[in-house]
Amino acid sequence: MISLFITALVIISSLSTGFSQSRYSGKVEISYLYFGFRTITVDAAPNWRGYHLENAQNGIGINLISGFTFKEKLFAGIGIGYLNFDLNNEGINGICVFSDLEFTPPSYRKFSPYLNTKKGYSQLHSQFWNRNENRTGTALVELGAGLRHRLTEKMEVYLQSGILLSQQSAFFPIRIGVHF
Repeated sequence: MISLFITALVIISSLSTGFSQSRYSGKVEISYLYFGFRTITVDAAPNWRGYHLENAQNGIGINLISGFTFKEKLFAGIGIGYLNFDLNNEGINGICVFSDLEFTPPSYRKFSPYLNTKKGYSQLHSQFWNRNENRTGTALVELGAGLRHRLTEKMEVYLQSGILLSQQSAFFPIRIGVHF
């Protein structure tokens, strides 16, 4: 196990120093998740517990992402996020884990467009459900586009929107973030 960890560490460090145009970078995002529509419709059966987000509520999220930027055009990383749909005091919140892939076309301007995709897993829980059955886990897929502004050589702020599919629902997220 230790040899596997050391091997992985050597590979990661050689990748980050072996290519002169790659560097470690991270992102912090804050988002508002506007509820769009349900992705499934269910005819209620006797034991059906209801939709994961019964009242079609909006939410907020915070993401921390760590990864590598290659040639200032491609970012690949993994992230963890906190989701909160408690805006109506229903006690629904949870976490998500995802991969993040971003492409920025070459540009020497301060403002530049970019494309982003996230794929992963989200799990919510509610204080009103039975303790043993209070979790709902689903896949998470997001496609987004945005505009970034370069503050310094290695720091950018960005605004992004798109579509997020998770928890039997589609959301239109509005994200503000810092890429460093």
